[in-house]
Amino acid sequence: MAKNVYTKVQEMLDLRKISVEELAKRTMLEISDIEGLKQFNPKKASHLAIVQAISLAVGINVYYFLGDDVVGPKQILSRLNVFDQQKIMNGDLAPFLRISKEQAKRGITDQELDSLIQVMLEQERHLDAK
Repeated sequence: MAKNVYTKVQEMLDLRKISVEELAKRTMLEISDIEGLKQFNPKKASHLAIVQAISLAVGINVYYFLGDDVVGPKQILSRLNVFDQQKIMNGDLAPFLRISKEQAKRGITDQELDSLIQVMLEQERHLDAK
């Protein structure tokens, strides 16, 4: 039941503007361990530990790598203006959205995604008001 989570790792590296080599230094992992996530097996403790270390190093919840029902930061940030992008990225963690299994299966529509992003922005504004 192997799946490729390396594409999500690559997305986070691009977002954080770091290389695989830099990630390996930050996590004290071998580059081959990171690239080995192309054949990620969630039942292997070593794979889970690698993903956990990477999630801490790049600043995103580990579920982003483990879940099939997520919308990543690249897709979210591409829909925001520069001001909102900076506001969202000021936090320690990169944004991602968890969607329903049904939405993940059929594919989330642009309208649904925009609505979820608006809710996320409203929550950020609410937190700023406190």
